[in-house]
Amino acid sequence: MPAIYALLVGINKYSRNPLSGCINDVNAVEEFLKKTYGSQPGFSVNIRRLTDEDETQPTRANVIAGFDYFDPATDGDTCLFYYSGHGSYCPAPREFWNETDSKSESFVCIDSREEGGRDLLDKEAGFLLWKTIETKKNTRFIVITDCCHSGTITKNIDDSGIKDRMMPDATTLKPLTEYLGFDTTINGKKYYDLATDSASGQTRVQFREGNHIHLAASRDNQTAKELKIDGQTRGAFTHSLLKTLYVANGRISYRSLLQKTNLLVRGLVADQHPGLHLNGATEAAIADQSFMTGVSLSDNTALVYHDARWRWCLKAGSIHGITTGDEVDIEGVGKTKVTGTPAPDFSTIAEIPGMTSTNVYQATLTRQPNQPLEVNVDPAINAELLAMIEQASAASGNAGYVLSKNDGGRFI
Repeated sequence: MPAIYALLVGINKYSRNPLSGCINDVNAVEEFLKKTYGSQPGFSVNIRRLTDEDETQPTRANVIAGFDYFDPATDGDTCLFYYSGHGSYCPAPREFWNETDSKSESFVCIDSREEGGRDLLDKEAGFLLWKTIETKKNTRFIVITDCCHSGTITKNIDDSGIKDRMMPDATTLKPLTEYLGFDTTINGKKYYDLATDSASGQTRVQFREGNHIHLAASRDNQTAKELKIDGQTRGAFTHSLLKTLYVANGRISYRSLLQKTNLLVRGLVADQHPGLHLNGATEAAIADQSFMTGVSLSDNTALVYHDARWRWCLKAGSIHGITTGDEVDIEGVGKTKVTGTPAPDFSTIAEIPGMTSTNVYQATLTRQPNQPLEVNVDPAINAELLAMIEQASAASGNAGYVLSKNDGGRFI
């Protein structure tokens, strides 16, 4: 029987810059897992909570120990690490300075900024993931983080009631030898791989990375935000993620989940774009598998959303083979058709009465066969290369795609 093991961490009561919505997020994630998977025959859902409202507090030591909760997972099981709280930056040892700056991202635990405390650094969290995954090669591992590492100082609640989940940088530099797992060997391998640069003589470090899927609340240069939604403070990302999952009853690919969540977040806050990251040797095809279960899904679906300029749109366009007249069956609404393809990555559709502009819908597509797709070539293209393309195009006969030179085209 496949099992889900979930470690859920939520922190509100920081002594500095407290938050309000993180435990609400943890409660909502727990409820979703139990309702969606716990009620399915053949599924076992096991949840470990670490919040400042639970007996076991989300201290750095307890979060580290919390990864032991994944120990019983076996082949075919799914492990989920969910974190809702402050993110920040800490000074990085010189061995890390081949990255973009001299800082490391971090999770701020409940005791991180107390006397003698320290953040859980991203490399240390990476070690915990690698340690778990290295011993469980056929176990799915998913990480969801509703925090941010924007490098900016956190701001107070503004007039809109929106607050960033970002703590000011820590100032204490810890040497590499004090990083969690520095001397640990698993299956004859070490997580931290030290090497000396022949040119500079500087010692650099590389890290092993376990295969896992990461759904992040925002880009590295953005902040993850919380706000009041339906009278309750929630993370914009977690709220939108769960809303999407509930509509799909959990049966949605990671790629579609991220796309739809992005659209919902955009309707709540500005300058926050969730991301999907396939880490380690995770194959790109995994992005099209079903969330949590890994079941393969059809790619003949797309999202329908409302745009202020174009009104009702389909998140698929000419580059995906969509043409005017294609049939669009919107789940729970009805059938309509594509009315135009104003850009390569989206299409417009005819509105169906009863559609709500604040909603995002799932749709199934029926494409018309053998429709032409116009592909434009940049006028500044190398003349020799253009001649080769035109020669190949002329020799191809009745092709599915027709290539033409057009000064007014769109370029990707």
